[in-house]
Amino acid sequence: MEDALRKPSFVLKGCFFIDYISSVKYHSIDDGFRNSKLISHELITAFVPFLPLEKEHVVMCIKDALKGSEHEGDDGTVDKIIGGLNFENAHGLEFSSQGCKRVTDRIREL
Repeated sequence: MEDALRKPSFVLKGCFFIDYISSVKYHSIDDGFRNSKLISHELITAFVPFLPLEKEHVVMCIKDALKGSEHEGDDGTVDKIIGGLNFENAHGLEFSSQGCKRVTDRIREL
């Protein structure tokens, strides 16, 4: 697991997460879904992992959102927007605490 965390998230395949998440969330005695009515009534049929975005992914969101605007291609603007977003460090990587949700708000504030 530790080695997998060091790979950029766009390289990781979904199959890596399916087995891990299923075993942790379904089979956990304290916090699992094993005895849940959601499982026994077959209301949950799949686990869909929502992975945190790394800083480089948020930069891609910003550049995409700036397309066609007066700020397109301006690295200074990208840096200013990135500076107004929250990131957390985990395992030596920076992850966005809110994904790309605040990007358009930051662009409107320019």
